Amino acid sequence: MLEAVLNVTLIASSVCAITGVSALAYAYRASLISADPATRLFAWGMALFAASVFLRRFTWDIWWPVITGEIDQRPVNVTSNLLAILAVYLALRSRLALVPRVERHRWRWWNCWAHPHPLRLRAVRPDFGDGQ
Repeated sequence: MLEAVLNVTLIASSVCAITGVSALAYAYRASLISADPATRLFAWGMALFAASVFLRRFTWDIWWPVITGEIDQRPVNVTSNLLAILAVYLALRSRLALVPRVERHRWRWWNCWAHPHPLRLRAVRPDFGDGQ
């Protein structure tokens, strides 16, 4: 019974962490081409960090245990996943702070990754221009 609970907890926390870091990487997409170098570097750092976390979680928490049947570090992995989920929450809260004040009332921490629009890749910001 404990084995089943640990397996389900590991998979669920891994999926949440993977989904969160994917949303986080997508949230900073408009800043990747910002005219401001500090914003651009921060965004690239967040995107690369999210990619590394995504690959690690997918490989060691989902792919490797399924292939080899070796699931022996579950408590450590679950704890690591919970910390990653907390980090995603805090990073999305910081992304929400980047939404202009006049638009912020329409956005929450769980959907600000889509600002300014889910398919738009460039943000026009009054303080940085249009990024060109």
